[in-house]
Amino acid sequence: LRHDIGKYLLAMQALVEENNSQKASEVLTQAQNALENCDRLVDVDHAVLNVILSEYLHRASEEEIVLKMDVQVPPTLSVATVDLYILLGNTLDNAIAACREVPVGQRYINLQLRLHHNVLFYQLENPYQEAYHMRQREKGHGYGLHNVRQCLEKYHGDMEIEKQNGCYRFCAHLNST
Repeated sequence: LRHDIGKYLLAMQALVEENNSQKASEVLTQAQNALENCDRLVDVDHAVLNVILSEYLHRASEEEIVLKMDVQVPPTLSVATVDLYILLGNTLDNAIAACREVPVGQRYINLQLRLHHNVLFYQLENPYQEAYHMRQREKGHGYGLHNVRQCLEKYHGDMEIEKQNGCYRFCAHLNST
């Protein structure tokens, strides 16, 4: 982004020197849009997680959900890319769906992902309405957590789900060796 902002500034400077204020204004608008989009990018020093988490940060923002992330992992993990998508994608999809049932202003997702002694710890927390969890009995619903459980078993991991006082908490750990 720093590199691109420098390019925008140079282009605006050249256009101002040419007295082309209309084009300079257009470049300024492009630079402002780039800066606005910057807050929807995630940089956690892990390329795959950056893509996944940036995507879900954007989705959460569209649903007026505050997504807070605390991610501390090295640039490489021994967890396959597809398994990271299964784990994060299914749980974040569920959290976003549950938050849709909660009034705007009360919607949040807290995500923690940390590697400690070759064990990847993952926790996701969000509000939910009791009626939402009754949907699990609907046709075609409920496969995501089954897939997550299978994914965790591949890494000799486990998961736990807690529901208390309108707060849903998903916790998992898996071996990353």
